[in-house]
Amino acid sequence: MKKNKILFYCLMFVMSTTMLTAQSKKELKKQKKLAEYAKTKILVQNGHFVFKTAWIVTQKGDRTEAIGDGLLIEGDKTYANFPFIGNMNRGTLSGPNNIEFKTKETVFIADYNDKKRKIFLKFEAKDKNESYSIYITILGTGKTTVQISSSARGIMSYEGEIKKVVI
Repeated sequence: MKKNKILFYCLMFVMSTTMLTAQSKKELKKQKKLAEYAKTKILVQNGHFVFKTAWIVTQKGDRTEAIGDGLLIEGDKTYANFPFIGNMNRGTLSGPNNIEFKTKETVFIADYNDKKRKIFLKFEAKDKNESYSIYITILGTGKTTVQISSSARGIMSYEGEIKKVVI
């Protein structure tokens, strides 16, 4: 009987330490995600980051690997060069095939969803021939989706990651 009691207490001790370890791992994972989000949020708030395009996603949902530029944000200035493989809404392009624009004094609308660890940015841009609405969704890890709606082209989405601008 005494042996069973000791065995029971040993078993309870092992189970409780295992549960605490599992809870600690879960808590550590949550803290890591919160730290990643805080780092990403500070990067966005500072307003100096670059988005590198990794994938192009068409309106049909087709994904194509993309090598190239993306979007550079420096304060209130933006520089963009996105590959374009979609449909034209009107006429033909008189300029480059890529979606390219530079803006100054850009007004960004930012929304921070701390609960879901997501950041939403929106801004408008124009070049000689087109106007664009740009919607950016940034996850806490830095993974990013940029959606561009154009006055002359179909909607395009780009997936990639934001990083700090290195000069």
